[in-house]
Amino acid sequence: MDEVLTQKKEEEEGKRRKEEEYKRTEGEHDKRKEEEDEAKNEEIVPPDGGIWAWMVLVSCFLVNGIIFGVINTFGILFVKLKSDLEKAGVEDAALKCSLVGSLTIGSTFLLSFLVGIVSDKIGLRFTALIGGVIATLGMGLSSLHFHSVEVLYVSYGILFGAGSSMVYTPSLTILGHYFRKHLGVVNGVVTAGSSVFTIVLSFTNTYILEHYGVQACLQMFTMLTAVTILASLTFVPVLPPPAIVHTKHQSKFRELVQKVIYLPNWKNKRYVIWALAIPTALFGYFVPYVHLVEFAKNIPLDENEHMNGEKASTLVACIGITSGLGRLIFGKLSDHSRIKVNGNRIILQQIAFVAIGEIRISDVTLNSCTSESELN
Repeated sequence: MDEVLTQKKEEEEGKRRKEEEYKRTEGEHDKRKEEEDEAKNEEIVPPDGGIWAWMVLVSCFLVNGIIFGVINTFGILFVKLKSDLEKAGVEDAALKCSLVGSLTIGSTFLLSFLVGIVSDKIGLRFTALIGGVIATLGMGLSSLHFHSVEVLYVSYGILFGAGSSMVYTPSLTILGHYFRKHLGVVNGVVTAGSSVFTIVLSFTNTYILEHYGVQACLQMFTMLTAVTILASLTFVPVLPPPAIVHTKHQSKFRELVQKVIYLPNWKNKRYVIWALAIPTALFGYFVPYVHLVEFAKNIPLDENEHMNGEKASTLVACIGITSGLGRLIFGKLSDHSRIKVNGNRIILQQIAFVAIGEIRISDVTLNSCTSESELN
C-alpha cells in the first residue's frame, strides 16, 4: 500500500514538474518573441525628412485644410441655404440647415474610433483612399440635390462626414511614420492647413454664393474633396504595427477585444481621463463656426446688406488667422525639451481648453451686461 502511494506521489510530482517546465519554456518563448518584435520596431526609425516625407507633409496639409476648411465655413453656406429653403416654403429651415452641419461634424469625429480599427486591418493608405472617394461622392450628390435638405442629411452630413473621418484620421497617424524629432512642428504645420483653407474659403464662399448660388459652391467643394483621393496615395506606412501581447489562458472575449482595442492604453488613468475629457470639451467647439455668421448678420454689423454679409463672413477668417498662428507657435513649443517630458504636452492642451472656456464665458457675460445696459 505504501509503495502504491509513494508511486502516485512520484507520478504527481513528475507531472507538476513537467507543467512548470512547460510554463517556464512558454513564458521565455513569449518574452523572446516580444523582445524580437520590439527590436524590429526599434530598427525602423522615421526618416525626419526626404522627398517622400515632405510629400506626405503636404498631402496631410491639404487633407486637413480641405476637410476643415469646408466644415469651418459651413456657417457661411448655412445663411444662403437657410434663405433658399425659406423661400421654398420649408418650415424650421434654420434647424434643418444646422442639422446638416452638425451631422457632418459629428460623423467626422464619432467615426474616428472605428476608422482607427479599420486602418489597422486594411492599412492607412487604403482606408484614406476609400474615405476620399466616399467624401467626394457625398459632396457630389449634395451638389445635385442641394434643394432637398433630407438628401443633404445623408450626402453632406453622413457620407461627406464619414469619408472625411476615414481620410482625416490616417492623415494624423501617418505623420508619426515619417517624423519624430520635430513632430510637434509638423503637426502644427499640418493642422494649420485648416486655418489657411478656412481663411481663403471664408472669402471665396461668400463671393460664389452671392454670384452663383449654393450649387456652384457645392461643386467647388466636390472638386476640392477629390484632391484628398490623390493626397491619400502618399500615405505609405514605414513602421510595423505594434505587436499584440497575448497572455496565457485569456478568454475568447478578451482575445476578440484585443484585436480591435489596444488595452494597455486603458490601464493608464491619465489616458482614460484625457480620452473622456476631450470629447466633452469639443461639444461646443464648432458652434461658432455654424452660427456665428448668421448671428453677426442679425446684429447687424453694417447698414448696407452686402457689407453686412461680408463683415460677418470675415469673422470666420479672423478665427482662422488666430487659430493658424496658435497651431504653429504651440506646435514649435511642444517640441521643446521641457515640454516633451512628463506629459507636459497634455498640460499645455489643458491650459488651451481652459483659455477657450474663459473666453467663451467672458463673451456671454459681456453680452449680457451690454443687453442690460441698453435696456436701462
